[in-house]
Amino acid sequence: MAMLLRRMRAYLRDPYDYATSRIVGEAAFETCLDRAGILGARIAELGGAAPAGASEHERTRGLILEGLIAGHRVADQTGGGVPTRQGMHPPSHEVKSRSKLWPQ
Repeated sequence: MAMLLRRMRAYLRDPYDYATSRIVGEAAFETCLDRAGILGARIAELGGAAPAGASEHERTRGLILEGLIAGHRVADQTGGGVPTRQGMHPPSHEVKSRSKLWPQ
């Protein structure tokens, strides 16, 4: 889950930096988002939660995306640095996409 979230954050910072995110486009981002949602549901099931239906999967997916975008906005407000275990990650050279993932 951490690897998926790290890659999706990197994609949101700079969609053209394939070396960092390993995500080649919006379709691949959507696939990662689906995988994160499915993985979250499986983790919840292992913790004793009831199996998630389609609506719960969509809600989980939305919450993950919302968290990623909120984190991206916070990074923009703090000068672009992203907190990591090793300290602040320096900002990348951001190229904004005209995709539906970027709030205008």
